[in-house]
Formats: sequence, structure tokens, C-alpha cells
Amino acid sequence: MKHFEPLNRHLWVDLYEEEEEKKESAVLLPEDFQAQEDPYVVVIVKDTAPDCSCRIPRGELAVVERHMLKKIKVFEKEVYIIQENYLLGVIK
Repeated sequence: MKHFEPLNRHLWVDLYEEEEEKKESAVLLPEDFQAQEDPYVVVIVKDTAPDCSCRIPRGELAVVERHMLKKIKVFEKEVYIIQENYLLGVIK
């Protein structure tokens, strides 16, 4: 894929995947049951727009509101972007 460059105060991020252990449940649930998602998610910053006021280095972990993430498809690859004002904090 060609390099994606975010513009207009957007950050290009990837979802940070923590390994979760699947627990066996003693309660039977429908097959299509989905647990409620946390409203916040940890992301890995891949790039920032040149006009972003927050200069976050690539690879830094950050916390954002899940519903503000935009998933777009660029040449058959999914890319997540978010505006910088929806960035809640960085993990040091």
C-alpha cells in the first residue's frame, strides 16, 4: 500500500489488541451474544497530520473514544483515523 498521510488535524491509528483469555461460562448465552464494548479504546499512533497541535510520536499508545474512530477503506486496506480533539490522553 502507498503511504497514507492524515490531514486536517487527524491522527492515523491502529487498534491496540490485548490478548484476552476466553473464559468458559456456566450460563448459556445465545450464539450471537456480544458483550458490551468499553466506550474507550487504546490505540497505537501511526502518523499525525502536519497541522496537529499535539505532536505525538509514532508508536505511542493513546486513549480515544471508541465511537469517534472512523474506519475507512483505502485500496482494500482498513485505516482508522480520529480527529485530534477526540484524543483523551497518552500512555507513558
